[in-house]
Amino acid sequence: MLRLLTIACLALLLAQHLARAEPAIVQVQSSSERGHVLLKASFRAAVPRGLAFAVLTDFDHMAEFVPNLRSSRVLARQGNVFSIAQQGEYRYGLLSFSFDSQRRIELHGLDSIAAQALDTANGQYRSLTRLSDDAGQTLVQFQADWVPANGLLASIAESYLREQVEQQFRAMLGEMGNRAARMPKSASAAAYANRVD
Repeated sequence: MLRLLTIACLALLLAQHLARAEPAIVQVQSSSERGHVLLKASFRAAVPRGLAFAVLTDFDHMAEFVPNLRSSRVLARQGNVFSIAQQGEYRYGLLSFSFDSQRRIELHGLDSIAAQALDTANGQYRSLTRLSDDAGQTLVQFQADWVPANGLLASIAESYLREQVEQQFRAMLGEMGNRAARMPKSASAAAYANRVD
């Protein structure tokens, strides 16, 4: 019995060590400067760029795989420019914030996604997401600039935004994996350009 307990303890310690040693799937960095919260994030997805792009721009279905969204829909589209509306709830410790946001989204091929808040109830917000091929994977690089609208948001803005962005990108990365598992072996990356499943 003592031997089994010892083995179990060693296994637990090893698992904790491996968990700490494993690099984060989504790398997120943040800083504050003159009232602006600046954030950078990146991750690699083992999927074609077209599939990664399809998930990142699947606004009409995003609430199905991003946990803090209740609804997400395209309001209007003109060429490569979208207006989208999203509703949901952000949680930060014991605090929770409901949001109802509208954004202007501009797509540039499969290379980048530019976003700007159309309503500024929570402050001015802009972001840019870039996609590139990297050793058979898709590298996603994200940067955002947020000016919180009030003192409460400003007091928690940096850690709050970092946590939310990491959570959203982890959910999107999971959806990319789910779609890749369903993707026909013969499908090319181009077949998934601008495709919404």
